Amino acid sequence: MGKAYYEEKKEKIAAEEYKTAKELDPKDPTPYFYDAILKQTTNRPVEALYDIQKAMELNDNRAVYRSRLLLDADLAARSASLARIYIDLGFQQRALVEGWNSVNLDPADFSGHRFLADTYAALPRHEIARVSELLVSQLLQPLNMTPIQPRLAESNLFLISAGALRIFHLTNSTPSLIAMA
Repeated sequence: MGKAYYEEKKEKIAAEEYKTAKELDPKDPTPYFYDAILKQTTNRPVEALYDIQKAMELNDNRAVYRSRLLLDADLAARSASLARIYIDLGFQQRALVEGWNSVNLDPADFSGHRFLADTYAALPRHEIARVSELLVSQLLQPLNMTPIQPRLAESNLFLISAGALRIFHLTNSTPSLIAMA
């Protein structure tokens, strides 16, 4: 129920539902995971960090109900969420490590690749890595996902800048090229 209330933007009721779920089954990682997402979106990153770490700690309690592959996918999703919390807290290097862990745990999960693309966007001289991770995430994401904004889809990675192009035109001194510059 908490997730449904969260989707309806009823944060207080969602938080109460997550609290109730934690009390009813303290070994289930699910309410901790969704409560971490709620706390992150309401600008409480330290509390979100605690909840996501608790969810990861409890992840193996689901082994009775889920296969190892699904548990790894859960852990990969939690790693990507943890990385986003680290970014909010200003721990960029730690966020990169968690993003890499997420991709290593489940290379077919688009969320880890998308997170790495977002992280690389903030780093200087990481354009090729960002575009690569973004492409992988788009190829892996479900068809019903919202597409990425066009301005983030790609950058002019291999184009010569206008200044370098003008210098080229002037050094070749061909009248038609100089006129174009």
